[in-house]
Amino acid sequence: MRFPKLGFVEFVILGALLEGEVPGETLRRILREEFDWLGVENKFFLVIGRMKRFKLITIHKQVASTERYTRQESCYSISDTGRAQWKYSYAFFRTLCDRWSPQAESLPAIEVPPDHVESVPKERREARLPNSEEIALILREAPAEFGAIFKLAVGTGKCIVALSAIEITDLDRTTWTLQISGRGKENENSTIVVPENCRKLVAAAISRRRSGPVFVTGSGLAWREENLRMCWRRLKTKLNLPKGTVMPSARFLDQVSVGESEAAIAVQDT
Repeated sequence: MRFPKLGFVEFVILGALLEGEVPGETLRRILREEFDWLGVENKFFLVIGRMKRFKLITIHKQVASTERYTRQESCYSISDTGRAQWKYSYAFFRTLCDRWSPQAESLPAIEVPPDHVESVPKERREARLPNSEEIALILREAPAEFGAIFKLAVGTGKCIVALSAIEITDLDRTTWTLQISGRGKENENSTIVVPENCRKLVAAAISRRRSGPVFVTGSGLAWREENLRMCWRRLKTKLNLPKGTVMPSARFLDQVSVGESEAAIAVQDT
């Protein structure tokens, strides 16, 4: 019996899709919570792209609406080719289990996979916010929609993900203040003043809209954390920034004081 062509992650994804059509966010949660796949954040779309090229899955967009916004979400379904490949892999593993079941039953129970027990903690990579020169390059090369929210995040020292959730109604144009209502990892309500060199960008981001988020993508949809991080990775690759360079995020700002980084207070006008 030949080895199956599917890897473990592809096998799990196709198995989940056998139960029916699955939205992307739900599928990532299954991989993260049920299978503890650590690569779900940075490898998920690479795996999905490979599966699409080999016609194992089909993808279509559906509109997800809430009281706050409306956005498109990718939904995945298994194809006939994917179903055949999954069935072959299932038969392969089942054959192996039948062959070695006596030996498996004689082995002591293992509560935690060996690689989790024997793994050596990796040294934490030193992370830093971009410096003033890198900020100028980022703002010059970034799409206008990302550049606006990035410049405000750097200028105020606030989490870029939290800023992406701010509504137009949270902005007071008379005093140019924004209300952050404990969204994401920023648990405390706060009021921030929009710096003067960011006000035109904020006004342009809102344009003539009267409701919805202050910052939207080029297609007019609300920013999501995965979209922000994907855009940031493309910019880092394009500008050849050091791997440890991070965008202003709650996880980083919790560990590094804003005053310790030149980039958190220096915003270059472009």
